[in-house]
Amino acid sequence: MDLLRHIMHFVQGLTHQDDPAQANALRPPKHCRYVQNPNYDARIKASKDYVAALPEYAYKYLFSKPYDFTAGNAAYYSLMYNVLNILQAMRIRPGGRVLEVGSGPGWITEILISQGYQVDAMEPSEDFIKIAEERVRSHIKHYHLEDQHGAMFHCTTTEECSFPDESFDAILFFDALHHIVGEEKCLAQCFRFLTPGGVLGIHEGAWDTGNKELERWLDAEMKSYGCLESPFTVEYLDYLLKKVGFIQATRFHQINGLFPQSQESLTILQAAQIKAGLANIITALKPFVHKTTADLDANVSARINVLSWRIFQDKLKLKLKLENCGDAVWLDNRASGSGWVSIALRDGDPGSGKFRELPRHPLPSALRPGECLEIELEYPDPGQGDWTLDLVNEGCYWFSKKGVIKIVK
Repeated sequence: MDLLRHIMHFVQGLTHQDDPAQANALRPPKHCRYVQNPNYDARIKASKDYVAALPEYAYKYLFSKPYDFTAGNAAYYSLMYNVLNILQAMRIRPGGRVLEVGSGPGWITEILISQGYQVDAMEPSEDFIKIAEERVRSHIKHYHLEDQHGAMFHCTTTEECSFPDESFDAILFFDALHHIVGEEKCLAQCFRFLTPGGVLGIHEGAWDTGNKELERWLDAEMKSYGCLESPFTVEYLDYLLKKVGFIQATRFHQINGLFPQSQESLTILQAAQIKAGLANIITALKPFVHKTTADLDANVSARINVLSWRIFQDKLKLKLKLENCGDAVWLDNRASGSGWVSIALRDGDPGSGKFRELPRHPLPSALRPGECLEIELEYPDPGQGDWTLDLVNEGCYWFSKKGVIKIVK
């Protein structure tokens, strides 16, 4: 069972009053992580030997994870919700290169490949990599994904690897960061590996210093297998991310599944199965080197190519190609406040008495200068009118008002 599920089992129903956004960036907090100054060589050796130490039933599960054949299939739902939620929150650019740290038996690697990403999977255990390679080969064959990028496997650790600077668009730690021995070097490496604007995603439990039952479980796991089981406090992880240079760190409550209508008055906090203050579910960005749409004096210029359109079942379906022709990054709505870009369909000039528009669509991910993005949008059938596509720098200006947008039909 993964760390986060253990933590949530032990803290079910508790609330946490600390505000992690207030973590002090100038000095580390009082409590950092469960095990301080672990022996690197011993912990990495244990990680390499982990698969061989597993009992037979646990070893066989490595080939079928995340599927859970017990009554209720609880592990399957938990794992799938968790990984899909963090991937969606990361908003990795389409076709981007992703580093998966602690890839284990490769079940998440399969998902990343199926989403069209270029995947590098890092894992210190050769046994894990052999299983993952077998799974990925079978997955690609089964789903006819031979035209996809597949995956590159690296038997190493983040502390020791030597990828070139700005190699990845995204880095994912799914239930893996608490196994890292040298956390500050690891996160500094991640910062170096990411392209400007690249995203770091982390999903795992946090260390609640009053949770003695959790600590007993961590101790038992380390005694059995020797691998490091050392989760971070929310304050310490916030501190580390700021220290190495990440920005826009966002913590998430997690809400899974369907809710009956009778519970529609619940708040997000009440509905969350995993509360932000009790887990490390977080995304953070490496700063852009270019100006962005948050800079009002930035040079923005756009080209919109209408690839196809049709009216079907009272819906307008559009396929567009957006091109950033300026020298500023178009931010997506992860940017707080104003300065992020949305796609608008409008009738009439903004500010005129007859102006109207349909609901705007935010960019699915940031778009750098020179990049293109193909996107499919759906609107209610607009009916008659002089409808025009436009881009909006939210809270700032319409692109067309600056005379910097070209539409090709």
